[in-house]
Amino acid sequence: MALEPDITIEENRHYVTIKGCLRLTGEYKPLEQEKSDFKNEEIFAFRTVDEITETDIGTAVIEHRFPVDITVPSYRIRDLEDVFVIIESFDYELTEKRQIQLQADVAITGLTEQQYEGTYEKKVEAPLPEVPANERTQADACSGSHK
Repeated sequence: MALEPDITIEENRHYVTIKGCLRLTGEYKPLEQEKSDFKNEEIFAFRTVDEITETDIGTAVIEHRFPVDITVPSYRIRDLEDVFVIIESFDYELTEKRQIQLQADVAITGLTEQQYEGTYEKKVEAPLPEVPANERTQADACSGSHK
């Protein structure tokens, strides 16, 4: 079994998008009973394999894509050429009949810990309503200010 990133990286003005999928592929020899189960059994699971193809030599090939869609602010990337999605580790376990439990550590290289250093300014120009004198005293009392 293999887990490989199939990713594109696009730079926009304020952010970078990392899109594509992690592609799981593998080949195995199904039991005779499993071959008939492919056609007759309904499977209820959180995620099912995208494609199972039987080969001429009696094996089956599975392929599944895990979608990836990540947005990173531009200030966190110094050089786009340094940004990669890598599989640091990958393991699987056959937990039950026709079930695979996967565990993978996926990393994105080329990111910095830098925090945004700009300022956000929002100008709002609206006239303040006039408050009658008797209501001002009441409002000042509620806010705790005494004059």
